[in-house]
Amino acid sequence: MISSNSFRPSLIVVFTLIFSCSTVLHAGVVDDIAGDFKPISGYLVMPEGDEYIIDLDNTHGISTGDIFSVLAPGKKIVHPVTKKILGTLEEVNGILKITRIRKGFSFARPVGKPKNIKRGDPIRRYGNLKAIFWDYTGKGRSFFIQLQKALPDLKWQDYNHAQNSRPTQPAANADTRNSLTFILTDGGLVVRDPEFSVLQSYDTSGSLSKTGASAPTAAGAAAAPVIVTTPLKPDPDVKTAVPARKETNDEKALVPVFSEAQTIANLPNVSLITDFIKYDDQLLMASTNGAQIQIFDVAHDLKLIAGGAPAYPVRILSVKWWTPGNGRRLYLAANVWSERDKNVRGNLFLLDGKALRLKIQRIPRILGTFDMNGDGWPETLLGQEFSGDTFFGRRFNELKLSDDQIHYLKPNTELPRHFTVLGSVFADLTGDGRLEAAYIRSRILYIYAGKKRLYQSPKQMGGSLSFLTYDIDPTFKNVQTISVAFEISPVATDLDGDGKPELLAVASDRSIFGSLAISSGVKKSWLAIFKYKGGRFESGTLGNELDTPLQGLTVARKRVLLVATASGNLLGEGAQSHLISYSLAQ
Repeated sequence: MISSNSFRPSLIVVFTLIFSCSTVLHAGVVDDIAGDFKPISGYLVMPEGDEYIIDLDNTHGISTGDIFSVLAPGKKIVHPVTKKILGTLEEVNGILKITRIRKGFSFARPVGKPKNIKRGDPIRRYGNLKAIFWDYTGKGRSFFIQLQKALPDLKWQDYNHAQNSRPTQPAANADTRNSLTFILTDGGLVVRDPEFSVLQSYDTSGSLSKTGASAPTAAGAAAAPVIVTTPLKPDPDVKTAVPARKETNDEKALVPVFSEAQTIANLPNVSLITDFIKYDDQLLMASTNGAQIQIFDVAHDLKLIAGGAPAYPVRILSVKWWTPGNGRRLYLAANVWSERDKNVRGNLFLLDGKALRLKIQRIPRILGTFDMNGDGWPETLLGQEFSGDTFFGRRFNELKLSDDQIHYLKPNTELPRHFTVLGSVFADLTGDGRLEAAYIRSRILYIYAGKKRLYQSPKQMGGSLSFLTYDIDPTFKNVQTISVAFEISPVATDLDGDGKPELLAVASDRSIFGSLAISSGVKKSWLAIFKYKGGRFESGTLGNELDTPLQGLTVARKRVLLVATASGNLLGEGAQSHLISYSLAQ
């Protein structure tokens, strides 16, 4: 179909591309963007209150925040000689934004005032929308031409006209109203929705990479997940098994391998996020409620052994155990947010007997710890630069500790373009003797070998209670906010006894509603499992579905341990965190 030059309401897509002028754009970047904005077609099913229901769900590759055009046939295009009808000009009668996704359908609310849209109208993601490319680098013309070719469904404004009419500094204006906004400066690529909220962002380190709200698999990406068909070994000592989570269209539940859940203990405070470590003969758990840190010895119950807090008023976002050197000294890396400075800093605590002592504070990095040599201890400390626009920046260091001083080195490990030091793990998942990086970002699980993507999950991963919303730049005329979640790291462990590790990770179903005082909108949680088999990653679920979000995960002493929080009332009162145990098979 040929797009019309005159439709209402007018929607302008503004590309704000933020990257270094000296960087040579890689063709894979354009492929990523083309995948993210690939047209997906469906139909409007019915109105529902102030929203509409459409016939698409996440199995079709859509995500919350996606923009759909409601289309209608316009003028016919008739050949002047043969009188043959060559096509029809499409008109856009309305714009919809996805708000909630359910199995088999989704909810969308109108952007602006729709024009006579009705049941049965065809819809298309990013279909027939106007696009403006704002180039603040002055060297983006060739990239603009690549985008025109990669995204022919968009109606592009002339490059020169767009540069002459763009504002001096990127900001919402009359052109961005009812628009997608992708804004290009020397910092990276940020994609904003019609309300000028961040939808996607693209980082540059030799090429652009994306981190955003919507990320369907791009052309040339890893193969789609396959159903796990090989059941895990049952436990002969387990008499009663938990019913498996009901399978969906694109996944199949694994045969459960653990017994009925047992609650080990209730935590004294609501836990936002936890981390576990096997240290000598102990299993230790670090937990934070955002203000304080508590250290527990986990056995048949919980024993509080230490506690501590940063030395200045901050919000604790995450905690990760670290065992530098020979592992004889046990540190805890805590990332904290200062509302006064609008910045994140790392803090290092030392567990000294029954005392948690603050050793180094205000480290200008987001800290994450990793077991790179496979001995079970996280000996490697990686630091990631903070970026106000995306939170997780694009520069990394390996941090070494000497005489209570931090030294910054170049990482020895090749990292993916949009890797995060939180919600991540390194493990040999393919059996090739090399480490792969698995990490959760924007609710998607990625698995990379170096900078080659091996797998990308549907947008249902993660779901911890630790999240942060802040103003990107309060000096802007129109203040914009960004929200970021701090996910639990996946666990690599051999569950089926074949000598190769599976990847175990938290997944969840979220709602836009819920108690934001203590909840990120998680309605259901479950354990997702990923296994490399036959040259590709297969996915499934492990065990039953839980009605609570999860704040911790580990496998130790033939048990799966989870920290779950039952929400209280709408004010967050009455919430309670529990440590839950499942017995694993032999």
